[in-house]
Amino acid sequence: GGGGGGGGASSASSSAVEPRCSEPPRSPEEIRCGPSGARARGSSHAAAGKRREPCSHLAWRSSAADGGCASASIAPYRARRFETASERRGTGDPPPPPPPRGSTALTSSRHPYTSGRAASAAPPAARPVAGVYVRGIWVRKPLIEGAIMAFWSKLNVSSRDRNDVDAEECADATLAVLRDAARSEAGKAALRRLLAPLQGKKAGSSASGGGSWLLRTPRFTNRLLEAHRPFFLGALGVPAGALFASRRTTESGDPFLKWAAAFLARRGAPLLPLEPGASKALFSEASEDELQERCVKELLAELKKAPAARTDAQQAAAKLLAFVGAESRSLRLHFSALVAVPFAHGAHVFMPATALDRGLLLRLLATLQKRLGRFDDKCVHATQAFFETLPAHGGLSLPQLDAALSRAKQVGVESRAFERRLEVGGGGGAAAAPAAAA
Repeated sequence: GGGGGGGGASSASSSAVEPRCSEPPRSPEEIRCGPSGARARGSSHAAAGKRREPCSHLAWRSSAADGGCASASIAPYRARRFETASERRGTGDPPPPPPPRGSTALTSSRHPYTSGRAASAAPPAARPVAGVYVRGIWVRKPLIEGAIMAFWSKLNVSSRDRNDVDAEECADATLAVLRDAARSEAGKAALRRLLAPLQGKKAGSSASGGGSWLLRTPRFTNRLLEAHRPFFLGALGVPAGALFASRRTTESGDPFLKWAAAFLARRGAPLLPLEPGASKALFSEASEDELQERCVKELLAELKKAPAARTDAQQAAAKLLAFVGAESRSLRLHFSALVAVPFAHGAHVFMPATALDRGLLLRLLATLQKRLGRFDDKCVHATQAFFETLPAHGGLSLPQLDAALSRAKQVGVESRAFERRLEVGGGGGAAAAPAAAA
């Protein structure tokens, strides 16, 4: 150690070692740099009368202006008092070694040689700023909250100041990233976890995003879902062409909706439950038309395997379609034991395979009128004739149906004659009848 008061102070202490300025500490595991050694070394230099030589070590200092990391804060390392590790930490753990001789060190608030309490209260390391990056340059705030959206070749900057990106182009570039991720099994699994909240409460959270960072901004997410719905359904493992039905459909009071939901479920068709809170942009309630279309597809496939034999009910239905005429002549009538509720879709009309009776004919007339979308006069005439001539219970024969259709034609003649009388009387015929009776 040097001479003077500084040397005496350091030699009197049993827990400190005073190294020479030009030499590194002898045992890095037992000593560290402290804040008080500079004054002691300075006084020893002055007492010895020697010229002070610069040391090759550099001090590590923290800078509050730059968050604790700036290359401009570099200063010559001056000799300081070295203390034992037990004095510094109180735990007995050895400190990290000091920087090597002749090296330069940038400021770091987390470096072990930061003096004082700043070392324990140092802020964490700086993180990348969330935003949209184009070719490594930050352009604007992210379209997904808190996300780093970096694009290299799929996106270009826009606006006069080149500080923005086109929303549609950014959505397409984002989708390209997701498609690339879905090519591997690990990427598919990760993407499914991120999109799981879209399925509703069954997935553990609502469609607003829940714990998924990918869904934090619904406006941008819905833009992707609406434009690329098949991709996201596939990413969630939903079969192609699947329909979704909530309890409102499966427990509906409408006979057809309730039967169609049960029929498709028994057939193994892709009819999936619609959970509360599911994304409306991705999952929508199946409409009656969609259910009819799917039922027609399943029923035609079944009839193709085992064609139904021609019965009296089919012959009677054919005669009824010919009587109604017009558009009904182009309809194809099918009877199947799988059908419990009559319905029509497109050019197909499906009826239950039951015995010919008045109820079957009335249901067929109601189905035809619904398919035509209007009340046809001939349907009305046939309905009146059926109630007048056919028995309410029991089976029917084809001659009975022929007699009922003849009566329907007569009802049509009477109806048109009544309308002509109203036209000739100027609408007063109905009002004059009670006066004549009086």
